[in-house]
Amino acid sequence: MAEPNLATLPIELLHHILSYSIGCRETEERATIGTVSKPHISCPLYNIAATCRHLRDVVESFTKHLLLSHRSVTKFKALANYSRKYIPVSTDAAIKSKTLRTYRCAWVKWVMRNCAFCGKASTRRALMDDTFHCCQSCDRKEWPDKITMTVALQTFNLTKLDLFTPNPLFPTTWIPPIRYAVYDCVGVETTVFMKEDVEVRAKLIHGEDGLEDQKKRKKRRMKIERATKMRILRGRWVFLACNKDVERGWWRNYTTEEEWEERCHAEFRNSQVSKLITAERERDGLR
Repeated sequence: MAEPNLATLPIELLHHILSYSIGCRETEERATIGTVSKPHISCPLYNIAATCRHLRDVVESFTKHLLLSHRSVTKFKALANYSRKYIPVSTDAAIKSKTLRTYRCAWVKWVMRNCAFCGKASTRRALMDDTFHCCQSCDRKEWPDKITMTVALQTFNLTKLDLFTPNPLFPTTWIPPIRYAVYDCVGVETTVFMKEDVEVRAKLIHGEDGLEDQKKRKKRRMKIERATKMRILRGRWVFLACNKDVERGWWRNYTTEEEWEERCHAEFRNSQVSKLITAERERDGLR
């Protein structure tokens, strides 16, 4: 009996799995087509379809379902426009005359050129999900409760150590990362969060503590934040060996739990910063 794999799953379950991979994004790699250099499109549907014929047919049926079920937005009409001749290796004349409908190409082409919600032509990415193109009006409609990092810090008495994890205070995944987006606003890098996510994080950090206790906790953690000589770069913590490293471009970026434990967190051992972190963790009963 063959070992179970992705191709042996029921069609309904495969469609459910594929529903998490309907978006696409352009990578930094470039693909040269003739004399034109275009960004390489990274799409899980293409990768799965290239695995075997069965999964290719599953991807085709799934993307066909997407195009037809959202016809009011996709304006998908003539299937003939999205077909090409399929010439297999076999010499069977009946197979040679067969046509293959590339619904996955039609879907990816539409997703990369149009707003996923209203269907208008748009090259703008959704802030909270960059796998989709989304116009500004639909972005505000679909994700209405976005707040900036400044509002989150001031309104909920939080610090950057509370919002961006892992970090020296929370080196493990006890506090998971929350959704955020970084975009350029009039030349200034702006970070936004979903309000409900920040409310949950504030409840986790402060619990039932009063306003005065929240302010004291924020003051202590801001002191730790300044002492660590770390900065937030596009939503990620980076460690600076000295203050001039920003100008020199010397950034040491540690993001995984193992790197925090083995490298970054080791920078603070036997130092005043380590004592501050230990005292704060013991005060709040952190693991």
